[in-house]
Amino acid sequence: MLPTARRVQALAIAQANRHASLSELKAILADEMGLKISRSAIHRNLRKTDASGQTMARPDESTIVTIVARSTGEVRVVKTTLPGAVVEELILQSGPAAEFHPL
Repeated sequence: MLPTARRVQALAIAQANRHASLSELKAILADEMGLKISRSAIHRNLRKTDASGQTMARPDESTIVTIVARSTGEVRVVKTTLPGAVVEELILQSGPAAEFHPL
């Protein structure tokens, strides 16, 4: 387990990069802190942090978008202050492959 000061630093980095994948976060922690940690350990710690409400959406982040990569099954959750209609429009403008499928 990390000393408290390093754990707080790692948590701040994770919160600042909360849209990053586990692999990306692993690389960021290695670059910024010299921390060598497995993706599994990052995931376990983020789940504990989420359970305590430390990485939840801020009050101004009123839109939550879930992205699932079909090929890998990787799931990303993006929290934003943009209205859902704006997010949809940005995705549709990103290229011909973008399709919108409302639930």
